Amino acid sequence: MTAPTSKNFAGITDPKRIGELMRAIDGYVGQPATGTALKLAPLVFVRPGELRAAEWAEFNHEGKEPEWRIPGAKMGEQHIVSLSRQTVAIIKDLKRFTGDGQYLFPSLRAPSRCMSNNTINAALRRLGYDSAEIVGHGFRAMASTLLMSKDGTPT
Repeated sequence: MTAPTSKNFAGITDPKRIGELMRAIDGYVGQPATGTALKLAPLVFVRPGELRAAEWAEFNHEGKEPEWRIPGAKMGEQHIVSLSRQTVAIIKDLKRFTGDGQYLFPSLRAPSRCMSNNTINAALRRLGYDSAEIVGHGFRAMASTLLMSKDGTPT
C-alpha cells in the first residue's frame, strides 16, 4: 500500500499580503454574517467547519476571560478558544444580525442549519483571491506559519 499524499491548504503567509487580505476583508460588501466569518477566521484559527457551525450557546464573551468552547472538536475532545477583545467586539456586533437563532452563521436558505461550506471560499473569490492563494482552511496555515519559528517552536 502507498501512503496517502497530504496537500496543504492554500494560505497567504507573506505579512504584506496578509495586510492586503485583511484590508480586503474589512471592505467586504455582502451578507453581514459572511463578512463577520471572514473577519473572525484570522483571529480564532479554527477549522472552517467549526467556525461555520459555531453556536451562540458555546460562547462566554461577557466574563473576565472570554472563551468559545467547541464541543467534540476533530479529536473528540472539547476545544477551548480564548477570545481577544477584537473578537468579542466582532461577535457582539454579529449578535444584532443572528443572535436570535442557534448559529452565529445560519444558512440563508434554512436558518435551522449553519452556513454552507462554500460560503467563505466564495466570499474570498469575490474579494479577488483565487483558490491557489487562499481558501477558508488557509487561515489556519497562515496562523501556523506565522506563529511558529523555523525550528517548530512557538514565536
